[in-house]
Amino acid sequence: MERFFSVSHALYAALLRLYPREMRQEFGPEMLSVFTDDLQDSWRTGQLPGVARVWLFALLEILTVALPMHLRNGLVILSALSLSLLYFELFIGFMPR
Repeated sequence: MERFFSVSHALYAALLRLYPREMRQEFGPEMLSVFTDDLQDSWRTGQLPGVARVWLFALLEILTVALPMHLRNGLVILSALSLSLLYFELFIGFMPR
C-alpha cells in the first residue's frame, strides 16, 4: 500500500499543475498535504471505497474549480482535460483487483 500512496501523492502533485499558477503557488502545498492526509485516513477507516471517494472528489474539484478558472482566464483546457483523464486511467491501473 505504501507504493499506492506514493504514486497517488505524485499523481495529485502533477494534477495540481492544472490549477492556475497563482493559486498553485499560494495553496498547492496545503492542497497536497490535505489530499495525502485524506487518502491515508480514508484507507484506515474505509479502505478502497474511501480512497476511491477521495480521488473522485479530487478529480471533480479539478473539473469544477481548476478548469473553469482557466476558462475564465481565456486559456484552452483541452490539453489539461486529456492530461487529467490520462492520470485517472493510470490511477485505475494501480488499483488492486
